[in-house]
Amino acid sequence: MVMQHPIIAYELGNLDGKSKPARTIQNYMDVGEHQIILLSKTEINCIGEMQIMGTLESIDMGGKAGTKQSYTGWSVQVDEFMCF
Repeated sequence: MVMQHPIIAYELGNLDGKSKPARTIQNYMDVGEHQIILLSKTEINCIGEMQIMGTLESIDMGGKAGTKQSYTGWSVQVDEFMCF
């Protein structure tokens, strides 16, 4: 089940003017009663357990408490993943 999270996926511009923009795909991983946002270059379609390797970053939107803008959580910029 996907809970409410901000959309933080983005498209990278084609800096050389030749290549197509690289797309970042936003997925989710359940950890206990929480979810971590996964940002990857490819779709992650694991059913069940998975192992994620990448850079963990905190998210704090800094909004007024009790509003959607007050979201805090975690994201991982995924380098590698394995489905089990």
